[in-house]
Amino acid sequence: MLPTQVVYDPKGLVRQVIQTSQELKFTLLNIEEIDRLISKGLAYAEEVYRRVLRNELSFAQSQLDSLRWVLIQFDDYFQNSLPCSGFGSPSHFEQRGSKKLVEVLKLSYPLLEKSLILKALGELLRFYQSQVIKLYDTLPLKRNKQTDLDWIDSLLELCESI
Repeated sequence: MLPTQVVYDPKGLVRQVIQTSQELKFTLLNIEEIDRLISKGLAYAEEVYRRVLRNELSFAQSQLDSLRWVLIQFDDYFQNSLPCSGFGSPSHFEQRGSKKLVEVLKLSYPLLEKSLILKALGELLRFYQSQVIKLYDTLPLKRNKQTDLDWIDSLLELCESI
């Protein structure tokens, strides 16, 4: 999926592999991985909220980062993009990511203050919610859409209540 430039291939082996691989079809995520990532995203978001309430703000920040990685993986999936440093990697994401997610991510690095972390979580959750809806609309997921959306809505309400 990425452009390839062969510098040295005297026997033509690399060129042959590249030509053969052009015919292969693959997806960046399968249904089971998407189901798992939706669960992980919800769990990370809930854990951010719990840690903020416990005043464990550094750990809450690390969980925000984990949630960001889930959003990046879904964005790569939607854009059929293969990152340079492994799937879901934030490496060069500013260049390959959707403009909207890049903007949301830029605003999601708050100081270690409860209200700012919850505000960042809310912004990430709103974007995550749109991704989850799109995933349900395009894929035959084995999850319950309403349960996932209700969980996101509950977390959004909690973020706004403090």
